[in-house]
Amino acid sequence: MSEKSVAEWRKILKLSYGLFVPFGSFIPNGQEGITIKGIKTDVKNLEIPEMIGNYKVMAIDAYAFHGCTGIESIQLPASIQSV
Repeated sequence: MSEKSVAEWRKILKLSYGLFVPFGSFIPNGQEGITIKGIKTDVKNLEIPEMIGNYKVMAIDAYAFHGCTGIESIQLPASIQSV
């Protein structure tokens, strides 16, 4: 996979930066990360990187791929902790 800049990823994905707290955690012990909120463009094969800029991709929102009928495959990094 070729390295994309943060600006290039923003053209493809809706991103949210912030503190990630795993579901069910009582004490916030999260770290800064990215949540994928959605896709802005039609793609067939999506390979989500482990890092975008200096942030780990840590979660995917429940409806991030809602209505994306053209997707044939998605590769997720090991850094994903919540979908």
